[in-house]
Amino acid sequence: MNETLKQPESIDAAMLNALRTSFASVGIDPIDPSATQFAIDAFTWAVVDETLMDLTFRSDLDGVLTRESPNGAESVVFTFESEEFALDLTRSATTIDGVITALVNAPGHDGESDIAAPPGGWQISVETPPVSGPTSTANSAATAAATRAETKGTANVEEPVAVDVLGRFAAVVPGVFRLRVRGASTLAVTPWITG
Repeated sequence: MNETLKQPESIDAAMLNALRTSFASVGIDPIDPSATQFAIDAFTWAVVDETLMDLTFRSDLDGVLTRESPNGAESVVFTFESEEFALDLTRSATTIDGVITALVNAPGHDGESDIAAPPGGWQISVETPPVSGPTSTANSAATAAATRAETKGTANVEEPVAVDVLGRFAAVVPGVFRLRVRGASTLAVTPWITG
């Protein structure tokens, strides 16, 4: 394998080596490393239609007092905005509580209600980076833990979050995460949020 080839963490080197060995055993020429890198680079365009939401408020940076959680840790309040909606989020040490609201000037919005959900409702997921080793984060569901174990070290993990008709949601989160939100016509993602 060409050592100058950029290998993102999501590539399973053992699988690539097994494929090269299999191809060589039946007389197929190995894939040129530049072709592999081209495929990796092309895949990164898969999410080009996402909009990075703007962070418009963060309580710990703007000097705003927030409530303490039951364990005494201070909460941080965030507001993110896209063209279609605003996302207000309160983060404690291991959980988030939030509400998503349609913006009055959003495309297709009737202007009568700021909590109107798009057809089909809001779809929110918590995205976490790949697990590179043992994790101390307790996930809220066994299926989420199984998903994280299956994808350990290979890809970001997305866990759907239930959103009620008023746009409210809550989730258990690890130290580093971001939210991915689908609205009526927008796919948006927050910047990465850390502890």
